[in-house]
Amino acid sequence: MSSNIQFEVTAPGKIILFGEHSVVYGKPAIACAIDQHTTLTFTESYCNNQDLNTIPCRVILPLINYSGMLTIHLDAKSTFSPTTYFQETLNKLNKNEPFLNELDTLSGNEKKTLTVLHFIFGGILSCYMKQLKNVSFTIGITSVLKLGAGTGSSASYCVSLVAACLAYVKFKINSNVEIQFDPLLDDFHSQSGDNLLIIEAFTDNISFSDGEKCLINRWALLAENFIHTKASGLDNTICTYGTMVQYTKLNSHKLLEAPELKILLIYSGIERSTGNVVQSVRTKYNDDTYQPILDAIFNSIGQIVNSAVNAIDQMAQNPLQELQQISVLQTLMDMNQGLLMSLGVSHETLDAIVAILKKFDLHAKLTGAGMGGYAICLVPPNVHKSKIQTCMQELKMYGFESNICTIGCPGVRIQTK
Repeated sequence: MSSNIQFEVTAPGKIILFGEHSVVYGKPAIACAIDQHTTLTFTESYCNNQDLNTIPCRVILPLINYSGMLTIHLDAKSTFSPTTYFQETLNKLNKNEPFLNELDTLSGNEKKTLTVLHFIFGGILSCYMKQLKNVSFTIGITSVLKLGAGTGSSASYCVSLVAACLAYVKFKINSNVEIQFDPLLDDFHSQSGDNLLIIEAFTDNISFSDGEKCLINRWALLAENFIHTKASGLDNTICTYGTMVQYTKLNSHKLLEAPELKILLIYSGIERSTGNVVQSVRTKYNDDTYQPILDAIFNSIGQIVNSAVNAIDQMAQNPLQELQQISVLQTLMDMNQGLLMSLGVSHETLDAIVAILKKFDLHAKLTGAGMGGYAICLVPPNVHKSKIQTCMQELKMYGFESNICTIGCPGVRIQTK
């Protein structure tokens, strides 16, 4: 068995800087890519497989302690709809119907995680490559992102898989591939506003075009729905594009030009379900007694986001104002945290973290769903390292793990091995 195509894909994690929960109700939020990544290594090998519609794949996933084979099935239909394929796969998963491969021996998180991989590789290769002969894959995935902690671990996983599969297509084709589709029949690709998709062969520039990043983002959003049922699209967008994104529901986003900033990322040690926390807020919102109050809170958070966008824009336009605008952002973080506490989504550990940081004149808030997970704190460039180290030591004394991260870093990337 001789080795052929080899490469590595990295996709960042994310934090929400402002706008948690209110984004679910149509208000804007700001998300940032962080320099903590999911890393996928891909190796193609030649093998003796004569079946044009299956690909043997070895998967190494320390995240879920899985190492084994997974047979990728390709869809031989002449017309292929990603959304129909998603619904068919979801029905199989929910109804425990047979996949006719190794997935049928798995259950729980293992099965869901490997179903995402099978969906992405089976779907993209069926859609853009159709048949592959005498090849097998080895896919290894590692990540420094904690699961279920609000740093976009599942979106980073999905984006890295989609990017790897699309990269494989780009390596295999000899020239650009033009794919025509009917916008009336294909609601997935028609989101691009055109009836022609162009996948470009890799040349000297090993990167993704803007159109391909859009494609990665849409496939990743579909895949995220296996994990979160009704994903907002925020996490996969920031993991795809990186930097900072102003996001509103229905997958509308605006990339923000901003300098890379430092934050303290502090783990509360409390695991929680994003879906359960979101539902707890929804339950209050559905009560007529609380709904007007929550609307006012969401409107206020929306105003905080708009003010934060203005501060970030000011930093981009005039770097000399960076310290002044960071001070504005710190005040807005205090306000946002107070409103999130009023929603009931903070936690005593998060409140303790905020109080510890306040002793050092630092400003913190929860990030993500809350009720656990992470808190974040902006670190202005004029704060001495020794002060941050002392703060981190005190956090550690109380049992809180913390580390310094960069926000606003690049999105999904690929490099050859």
